[in-house]
Amino acid sequence: PGLPPDPDEAGKATIEGIDSNGNGVRDDIERWIAVKYPNSEKTRAGLVQEARAFQKALTSVQDTPSASAAFDEIAMGTECLSYLVGPYQMREVDKAFLTQMLNTSGRIRANHAWQNLLPAVQSYSPPDGKAACIGFDPDTLPN
Repeated sequence: PGLPPDPDEAGKATIEGIDSNGNGVRDDIERWIAVKYPNSEKTRAGLVQEARAFQKALTSVQDTPSASAAFDEIAMGTECLSYLVGPYQMREVDKAFLTQMLNTSGRIRANHAWQNLLPAVQSYSPPDGKAACIGFDPDTLPN
């Protein structure tokens, strides 16, 4: 309940995919997060934050300042998620997440193009722990 409809193959037609509720997260990703982590509101919130940032990265392939800003947002999302799930589980969560985010050849190419826009040495240190969680306080969410 409350999830957007399954975009099916139409959701793979473009890099942007389908975001029927306009929340900055592709419908297929929003649905995957809810199904994969039904018992952890904190993990879902952290993945939504990371998904928004990653979507910005995939769609900023022509604009270096936007690409750099997306990098900073992804760093924040990664730090937040690591705080929420722990550094050991983070590797597993992030691998599964990236498999979903980069589920077409166009999205894989967009990811490479985005990375090529970044300076050779990108320096950004996100706030530690829960301070990196944007738009929600993980301590107020049930697990």
